Amino acid sequence: MKTIVLFLSLLTVSNSFAQDVTLNDSGSKFYFGTSYHSNITSSKNLGMGLKILLGYNITDNLTIDFSTGYMTSFTDPHYYLQGRNYDESSQDYIVSSYTLGRMDHEFIPINFSVNYKFDVWGVQPYASMIFGYNYYFSRNFTHSSEKKYESTNQLIESSSEIYKKTYNGLGQFHMGLGAGVLIPISNQIKLDFSYQFIEGINSLGVGLNYRIK
Repeated sequence: MKTIVLFLSLLTVSNSFAQDVTLNDSGSKFYFGTSYHSNITSSKNLGMGLKILLGYNITDNLTIDFSTGYMTSFTDPHYYLQGRNYDESSQDYIVSSYTLGRMDHEFIPINFSVNYKFDVWGVQPYASMIFGYNYYFSRNFTHSSEKKYESTNQLIESSSEIYKKTYNGLGQFHMGLGAGVLIPISNQIKLDFSYQFIEGINSLGVGLNYRIK
């Protein structure tokens, strides 16, 4: 809910700013956007976040844009291991299990995109090439372990803790491809549905663009 409220707030601010500024012919080629993204991959790497962008209409069909924002990603479960050893004193097997639970990352995506649009039946499908950098600033996950007797399932010992790490300048460059469709909802605003594939991560997005051609 907080993410949705922030998304609407960013859209309101960007639209108000754009309406208050008087642009010349060169400035009118700039456009603004706000979008909400959700990631999912086959490895259950999920995530979501907000992005804002500033773009430039090179021609009616070709645009470039710079975007940044705030994203989270998590994997659940991240790692699980189980083993068994025979214990002479109890004459039973001891089953040991270790689990790294949900692993959360927080990062700032910084992307540069080149987009080419087509006009089809009143909407604008487009294709994108994306270059960028993800700046990670924190990670946390849960770690738990337990030992049990195999025959009786009796618990011998267990432990659980939360591990949190703050990064200092850790990042990763990336590139990818995207596709989407722009749907006009007014003379100045277009609804933007997008798909991106970046370094094995699939991302679905929905947003609004102001002044894009």
